[in-house]
Amino acid sequence: MASTGGTRGEPRDAQRARALLDYLLETVTIFDRDGVVVYSTGDAHGVLRYEPGTVQGRHGFDYIHPEDRDWVIDAFQRILRPRMTEPRESG
Repeated sequence: MASTGGTRGEPRDAQRARALLDYLLETVTIFDRDGVVVYSTGDAHGVLRYEPGTVQGRHGFDYIHPEDRDWVIDAFQRILRPRMTEPRESG
């Protein structure tokens, strides 16, 4: 069980993961199922030139070039679709 006690009410493990992501040299963005940005690393400003905190809550597809938007949305939706799997054999 993850311990709590964070300043934002997050479990301590989530706080550690968030701190680790903030020190990556790459930009990591997490979207909800609707494509809304729920988290973006601090380096989003360095890479994308957006001020920290300004992309959270916005639709991520707004940042995709219009010529690429359709195929990116299609790929995003394919990732979210449940996959058909073969039933496992018990034994």
